[in-house]
Amino acid sequence: MISKLLFPGLWLTAFLCSLFFINDWQLELFGSAIIILFVWAVIGLSDNLQLGWQIPKSWPLRIMGLFWLLAFLSILNSEILNVSLMAFCFFSVMPLTFFVLAIQGEEKQFEFIAKVLAVVFAGLSIWAMLQFFVFSDYFGGRAHHPLKNPNSLAALFSLGFFCSVGWMLGAKDRIQSNLALVLSILIFGGIIATGSRGALLAMLPVFIFFLIVMRTQAKQHWRCLAILFVSCAALFASSVFGSVATDNIANRVGDIVSAKASGIDNDRLKLWAASIRIIKEHGLLGTGIGTYFLYFPEFRLSEDLKGAYYAHNDPLQYWVELGVLGPVLFYAFIISVITRTVKAFKVATDITKRLKIFVPFCALGAVIIHTHVTFNLYNLSILFIIGILLAVWFHATQSVLKTDVKEVKFPQKYSVFTKVTMIALPFLCVGFLFSAYIVSEHYTNKARDHLLAGELEEFADDVVLANRISFQNNYRSYILAVNVPLTLLENPKGLNDEQKEDIFNQGLSYLRHVRAINPRSSSALFYLAKIQQVSPPEFIPDDLKTPEEYYLQALAIDPLHLGARMELAAIYDRRGEGAKALSVLEEGSYYQYSTSKAMEFYGRLLQIYLKNGNAEKRDYILVQMRGFQSRLAQSEKKKNKTIYQSLFF
Repeated sequence: MISKLLFPGLWLTAFLCSLFFINDWQLELFGSAIIILFVWAVIGLSDNLQLGWQIPKSWPLRIMGLFWLLAFLSILNSEILNVSLMAFCFFSVMPLTFFVLAIQGEEKQFEFIAKVLAVVFAGLSIWAMLQFFVFSDYFGGRAHHPLKNPNSLAALFSLGFFCSVGWMLGAKDRIQSNLALVLSILIFGGIIATGSRGALLAMLPVFIFFLIVMRTQAKQHWRCLAILFVSCAALFASSVFGSVATDNIANRVGDIVSAKASGIDNDRLKLWAASIRIIKEHGLLGTGIGTYFLYFPEFRLSEDLKGAYYAHNDPLQYWVELGVLGPVLFYAFIISVITRTVKAFKVATDITKRLKIFVPFCALGAVIIHTHVTFNLYNLSILFIIGILLAVWFHATQSVLKTDVKEVKFPQKYSVFTKVTMIALPFLCVGFLFSAYIVSEHYTNKARDHLLAGELEEFADDVVLANRISFQNNYRSYILAVNVPLTLLENPKGLNDEQKEDIFNQGLSYLRHVRAINPRSSSALFYLAKIQQVSPPEFIPDDLKTPEEYYLQALAIDPLHLGARMELAAIYDRRGEGAKALSVLEEGSYYQYSTSKAMEFYGRLLQIYLKNGNAEKRDYILVQMRGFQSRLAQSEKKKNKTIYQSLFF
């Protein structure tokens, strides 16, 4: 039998890694979370192999399995296999947690995990309130750490809030009830600290529904609920004192009531419109799981100045990435869960079982409502908690419904070693490819840092290692590698023609490889143009397009590629087509940039406007420059100091 601590302990370790407490270690923590979860799954599925697995015949299990299979098959349809493989492993956290615990989970394991998670959520909530009320200036008025997005942290908290209230209503004694009450207040304070109106407004109707259905228990614990309501109201009101700006939860909710919520009815509408444009072209089979961010720039609306990495509507993004079956299976799963919940709740008479059925159902319901305006299901820590809540819910419903089970086991003639190997083999194969890419990315990031520091020998070593570890399949490492031949061709002193041609061919082979691995890389198109411009014409093969064509293609894929935009404008300037050059530059002047090259871009436009005397546009560019400088300064402040250093020194 599995150790009582090892099995839940491994899952908890994987979950803690998914919180990314140390920002600089996100890649390594992400890789650790997935690999630890794979090991956990193998251990769980290998337990008591002689008896096999008793798998309930249930539509939620079937549909989740089909959804998981669809995510895997989408890898085969993806233009960028490595990205989709990583995304598949990311997504697998939820179904893997659900399936393993639904089949092999035990009551004591759930209780142990719940106790540890209660402590974790209490700590996260206190830290969130400190971010908001004490360190508001540094965190911009909204708590988000250890996650990147305040809305994601709020969604994570909302899952814990329903569970803590459920614990309070089902507590066996006053001590537990009081502990649950304190935890509920802390978690609600964490939600308020995030300033997420979406999470709060999604929770509200579900929580009211929860109290109505569980009214008998609510009446029995009315004192605790009254304290909770008063505390929550006080926390909501006190939010006006925590933020350095007016962007607190009270004002944000007020904006929705007064129909001023531009974040929902303006920015998101643009994102959704762009997503629909992708669906019109790729909606049948999808672009491949995890590839939304690579397609969005090409299809974004011209008036969308900010852009995004996610559709801010998970079912819509599933349609983009997984094809039409994505949202079909998503909503089919929800319907199956609702149906099973209603059936089980009608049969259940025991209060504890009713709470175990209904608390996870409501917690998940609030997150699902919220996920239609954000990207909850693209957050690793949320997927972990959703997976375990689904498992708790499934165990509770199964204990009531007692649906038929299918016995699945290996033939008796197989040895234990053979059985464990067969279970582990899929995880070993996927985990090996996943680990190779994670390690390759690690060395690619190191190479980038060495390049910026001018440490070319170390840079070259890390690029070679990154390529070798990824089996020559990491396009980012090749993009970095092309900087060496490009730099040599830009400064060719001491090189003869034969050496120049060899260097050009080396750079060209890197870029052809990038195009084969990732045909949507705007950087590869940029460098294909750039390397031609610094090389003698006789080196350039006939199958290459002109630099102008490559720059246009790069901008078609990514309008925010400033290098391509500025080089294209320079080509037009050299031809004497000043109006055309200005038009190209102005098309990019309305976007928000994060790259330092933006200052050079704004400077070029400013020179033009000063020269032609266009005061209105000159002032507009000055405003854009100041906004960019402010964002860059804040970014550099956070990048160059740890949170501890920034807050206390």
